[in-house]
Amino acid sequence: MFNHYFMKQLSKIPQNFSKGFTFADQKLIPVPGKALLGVLFQNKQDYRALKQHIEKIGFEVELESEEMKFDLTDYYEKEMGSELRRIFVSLKGVYSMDESISFKLKTIEWESKWRVSGLRTINIDPGYLDFHKLVLLSGKEGPQKIYLGQSVWADLCLMRKSGRFETLPWTFPDLRDGFYRPFFEKVRLDF
Repeated sequence: MFNHYFMKQLSKIPQNFSKGFTFADQKLIPVPGKALLGVLFQNKQDYRALKQHIEKIGFEVELESEEMKFDLTDYYEKEMGSELRRIFVSLKGVYSMDESISFKLKTIEWESKWRVSGLRTINIDPGYLDFHKLVLLSGKEGPQKIYLGQSVWADLCLMRKSGRFETLPWTFPDLRDGFYRPFFEKVRLDF
């Protein structure tokens, strides 16, 4: 995390450093992407309840991947238990990537609805897919992640190259083996 030296350096940045920059002559166009959710769960009922909640508040699940065992890491086991599974879903329509921070914060609220004794029973990794890449939004810092603001980082997970999605050195283990790639290709076609 941030060390004392880094925080001291940040405090030297003038509060008004962005004054003087203007975009008056430019029309800024939102950059579109397909909204995705990677949902990690132990109990399929929790996943179904989340899906109903999402649709009740005005989103529509467009495509759903097949379910895969999430057993290549035990990172979430202490909080969520063993025999975890993951599903990716795409939401209908196109969303502006400018909404990435609020999208991540909204999914944190959704996770809270299924907490038991303070622990998550579902983990939601929101993100987006465009013609060139898959990006997941994270609340954790990492060397490859780009800080967006409000404790949200963008994590480039897959990159399109030579007509297919390719992994990167830091790609999550369950995305490396290609199980979800047909799903991502289908989402890309709907973009």
